[in-house]
Amino acid sequence: MFATHRHTNTSNPAGRCDTRVYLRPLPLVLAAVLAGTAISVYVAPPSVGPLLWRAGKYDLLINIVLYIPVGVVLSRYGVVKCGLAGVALSILVETTQLFLPDRFTAASDVIANTTGTVIGCLAMRISGARGRQLLNSVALTRGLGVVFLLIGVGFGWWVSWPRLPADFRNWDPACRLSVGDEVSGDRFWDGEIFDIMILPDYLDAEAVRRASAGPGPDRPYLRALRSRAVFKRAFSGDFRSAQGMSLLDSLELDPFYRALTEAGQLSILVWFRTDDESQGGPARIVSYSTSIWKQNFALGQEGRNIVFRVLTPTTAPGGFTPQLETRGVLAAGHDAVLAATYDGRTSSVYLDGRLISRLNLKARGRSSPFLADIGLPASAICVGTLMGLGMIGLARGGGRYRWLTGGLAGLVGTMLFILVGGVDALPEFTPWAILFGLAGGVVAGLSTAVHSSARGT
Repeated sequence: MFATHRHTNTSNPAGRCDTRVYLRPLPLVLAAVLAGTAISVYVAPPSVGPLLWRAGKYDLLINIVLYIPVGVVLSRYGVVKCGLAGVALSILVETTQLFLPDRFTAASDVIANTTGTVIGCLAMRISGARGRQLLNSVALTRGLGVVFLLIGVGFGWWVSWPRLPADFRNWDPACRLSVGDEVSGDRFWDGEIFDIMILPDYLDAEAVRRASAGPGPDRPYLRALRSRAVFKRAFSGDFRSAQGMSLLDSLELDPFYRALTEAGQLSILVWFRTDDESQGGPARIVSYSTSIWKQNFALGQEGRNIVFRVLTPTTAPGGFTPQLETRGVLAAGHDAVLAATYDGRTSSVYLDGRLISRLNLKARGRSSPFLADIGLPASAICVGTLMGLGMIGLARGGGRYRWLTGGLAGLVGTMLFILVGGVDALPEFTPWAILFGLAGGVVAGLSTAVHSSARGT
């Protein structure tokens, strides 16, 4: 039979090789799970606390559905090995999430993930050989390659569009600056403010750390900050008498308003102490507003949480949709330094020099705030993978270096994604977006296999 096959090839010079590219789903599934759950735009020291048990129906359903494809692609190894793989992958992801401030490690997630893996495995085993054959017989034709390219371009455009500005163009110049209460007297805060500074520029994490360190070796730095402040006041035992009062007279209001709106940035530093952990409303620590429904910015307390509101077109009409809110950081009777900053895109809250929480307001102006901010790694990987699959399909495989073809296509696709504004809400992430897009293209190459067969004309 071998001799006959060789004779057929050599006697038919018109014979040619029919190359078909097939998708291997395992790299795609693993990349999707890791990109969606184990990569963030920023990291922090691990927060090791009690393992959470989140039994919400929505969380459980999402975690089960997310891991069903894992069970499908690993079904050939049997239910037990498949379940153990789901446990291992879930524990890896949950451990990684200890370092991601925007994620939460939960024991219930491991159980839900494992359940999803087993469900996927059982579904494939029930389907039998036909299901396995269908899973491994998806041909990446040129037509499908064009579809992947169009989806990649469309997805990148959708993440980038529409755009709403995140500046202070809709601020109200009639607002009044007050501390400890609204000027209307209906958001009283029980505590003490020792000093406050408001600056018309953004303080980064290092600047906040230095300002929060105290007046020791950084006293000259604090003096420099005070010289840049558009408002500063040290309360020497007269804080109670100033609560709810307008702190700026009629001649000071307009320069204060113009300095902040022209800068489009804001930093508030407050040396303070709360005397009641149960107060809310939120109770106003600092407010620049006309009423509880209309504020240019407000910094308040809700229980043990800090609330920071900034009015932009993406948070209109009241400045609190959405609002930044921390989780359980305040302690009654404890002197602390509170810093709230806004850089024209992202609002951040620091307590004693440590970043507590952040909210990307510019991303709120996009079709998907999640994919334009916290989900930006997944967005870049998705664009790179789709573009890589599309180019490999058009090239009918791209030879033995398909990973290189996919990587280059992913790189180009991600550059286009950046050019149309995909990372405008988080520009410091641009180098990482390029890297993740490249990685997505490489994954596309690794998720393909080429089968060749000879045919005559």
